[in-house]
Amino acid sequence: DGILLTHGHFDHIYEIDSLRERLGIKLMMHTEDAEMLTDGRKNSSYTFFRREQIYAPADILLSDGEKISLGDEKIELIHTPGHTKGSVCYLADGVLITGDTLFADGIGRTDLFGGSYSELMRSLDKLSALDRSLKIYTGHGECELLGNALDNSAYYRY
Repeated sequence: DGILLTHGHFDHIYEIDSLRERLGIKLMMHTEDAEMLTDGRKNSSYTFFRREQIYAPADILLSDGEKISLGDEKIELIHTPGHTKGSVCYLADGVLITGDTLFADGIGRTDLFGGSYSELMRSLDKLSALDRSLKIYTGHGECELLGNALDNSAYYRY
């Protein structure tokens, strides 16, 4: 039905245009990261490859708390800035997709465009209010329970 992005870094959008075209589906992301699709310096492709990767704009821009219908599911968007300005997590049916906000054993980096350590700490505070038994799927690495991932993070203690 559509593609939901957790944020706009190059490693999460690399083949997004060809995927959209091949499947004929819409791309959705938080409004605060929209500019990252069309700016290779902001999506960090230039930083890592000295070549700007530019993509078509998102079809649908989302905001905090929005409920997205995909098939029969309702997915809640939780804005979790810090890794990028528009980093988000998606909550649906006992599962939390955290992207690069939170990993099984750490947190996302904050030294690229739009990153902020203090914002990320506030975002983790927000996540710590959720059910600790939620299974998280991260942007990189292993799955984990939310409570364990928060406990395992060397950078965050709530």
